[in-house]
Amino acid sequence: MKYSNSFQEVTKTIVKTEHQYTFNLVCVAGEVWDSLSEKQKETLTEIITDAIDKNDSEILEKESEILKECEEKYKITIQEPDLTAFREYAQEYYLNSEDAQYWDMELYRQIKEGIR
Repeated sequence: MKYSNSFQEVTKTIVKTEHQYTFNLVCVAGEVWDSLSEKQKETLTEIITDAIDKNDSEILEKESEILKECEEKYKITIQEPDLTAFREYAQEYYLNSEDAQYWDMELYRQIKEGIR
């Protein structure tokens, strides 16, 4: 397998911090969405959700294959940190940063609730 960033050539360790995710964004113009019946909206939403779930599943499967090859072929160490502690520390750090005063905290709360 060839990797686009050639990490296997320059690293001895990969830490699975889950910093990167594949975002699935489907846009429908407001005019088009408004022209759909409730049934059409439900069907379209269901199809999109199913496609996103399938895509996410395939990405996780591919990631697993890549990590296995990195360990076996390139002798790269794969580390899995305590993500809860990592997230708690990062949240505390950013909430206490100077930039936090400019955040829309209601929007921040909605985003946090939406990703759980």
